[in-house]
Amino acid sequence: MSCNPDSSSDSNGNLYPLTAGLGEVPIEAVLSGILGADRRVSIGVIDRQGTFMMLNAFAAKPYGVDDPSKLYGKNIGDYVTGIWVEELLGFVRRCIKEDTKITILLMSGGFRIRTQLVPIRTSPGDAQASCVLVMSEEIKAQIYEQIVSDPPDDEVVVHSELVSLGPLDVLSTRELEVLALMREGLRTKEIADRLHRSLSTILKHRESIGRKLKLHDRSEMIELANIAVLQVEDASRTRLGARIATDAMDADDADDAGGS
Repeated sequence: MSCNPDSSSDSNGNLYPLTAGLGEVPIEAVLSGILGADRRVSIGVIDRQGTFMMLNAFAAKPYGVDDPSKLYGKNIGDYVTGIWVEELLGFVRRCIKEDTKITILLMSGGFRIRTQLVPIRTSPGDAQASCVLVMSEEIKAQIYEQIVSDPPDDEVVVHSELVSLGPLDVLSTRELEVLALMREGLRTKEIADRLHRSLSTILKHRESIGRKLKLHDRSEMIELANIAVLQVEDASRTRLGARIATDAMDADDADDAGGS
């Protein structure tokens, strides 16, 4: 069964029955209104090669373009290169090949983002989708946890292996793990047990986190981690756009046997 949005034909053979009630109202007018209505959601359509077919202004903004139509017919690879584009297009092609919706959970600039890919056919006789609707928005911890714990039956949920940590990028791998566990509500002793490190080592990491983030209160550190919905797994993902922060302390930490 196709997973295209409203792609099951009705009794009259309409490919998109949810739009049948529009009558003579042009679908283009409705779509234009939708694209211009919500500035917080990035909406676009691209093909399997990464060619822009449609974008709203919010989606075009990262490419330095005020008028989205200037990007139509151009390739995303002309503006962004590297592993981020490779990963995205890999998901786009999977979405088309498997004819299924895909939800990508990722971090961009220190914010947790949900990107939804929906395959689109242009006519009922098409054997395969020709392009993909891409919708991205920032989500909070509650939504993230709901998606992870109870994913929709008609979607595949995947985690990007790339992270853009924003202000958290100053932290080392171990510090990210410690902060993520602080966000989960673990106390210092519990974090030490989870990471198999000594209590004194975890305390040093916590002090270093506060110093680097210029925050001194535990609640402020956790608030910043909550904005990113920081996960322990994020520490081991590939960082984008910045160097990986390291500390001499991390080298010592690697030799920590876990005793206090």
